[in-house]
Amino acid sequence: MDIFYFEMKKFERRIFNNDIVRFSLFLVLFLLTHAGSSYAKGGVDPILGFARQQIEQKFYLPAISTLNTYLENNPKDKDALYLKAYCFFKTDNYLAAEENYALVLKLDTKYLPAYVDMANMNVKLKKFNDAIPYYNRAIYLKDSVIDLINGRGMCYYYADKFELAIRDFKRVIQLDSTNYLAYNNKGSAGYNNQNIAAASLIDLKTAEKDFNKSIELKPDFELAYRNRGVVRFFMDSLYSGYKDLLYAIQLDPKDENAHFYLGKLLQKQKKY
Repeated sequence: MDIFYFEMKKFERRIFNNDIVRFSLFLVLFLLTHAGSSYAKGGVDPILGFARQQIEQKFYLPAISTLNTYLENNPKDKDALYLKAYCFFKTDNYLAAEENYALVLKLDTKYLPAYVDMANMNVKLKKFNDAIPYYNRAIYLKDSVIDLINGRGMCYYYADKFELAIRDFKRVIQLDSTNYLAYNNKGSAGYNNQNIAAASLIDLKTAEKDFNKSIELKPDFELAYRNRGVVRFFMDSLYSGYKDLLYAIQLDPKDENAHFYLGKLLQKQKKY
């Protein structure tokens, strides 16, 4: 935000802000005055519509205030409660978000967006085991949504439940054979299903094929190059692994795992 150095500029800004406040108050009063007649005609309630506009513009805190006004007369409106929970989620007020999502799901146990948001919120908090039941319910309601299945697979992955993760990634590939993320995730879950240093050659080659497919679908996918380089390191395919890891670093210089395994590879080649 620009800094105003002159008193006149400060004065102008105060006037401008006051105008905005007055306009906002006028708009809210107008909506309150006209809400009944418009809503009675079967249209969208203007207060709720105004809250949606605020959310679209990412004015989450003002939207919460508008939704509170609406909920005073409509305390069991699940859509309004969901929007309020969503605003709390977007402002990182996770406790309030969870409370409101719970109210939504109490009113409607099949309210899909609430399950999805609760899953995403737990993932954001790195509570992967807590996210899985919400993904389960969301997938039960909408079993062909790729992002949900892939998201649950990643939760299984980070919870060290690799067999379940692989099952989800295979399901994603069945639904979308061009999903490069699923191939990469499946390959990574495959070799992490055991200690990679003791993984069988068959497991490593299977993972390598998954990474090959991921790179074929997205030639600049850094993570797949790094993962394939790691697998090739343990397969003693040092020249190919070196090229993969070096390219991964060029794509993402901050990938510490790529640097680490490149160092190990060079050490193995005695290039101290």
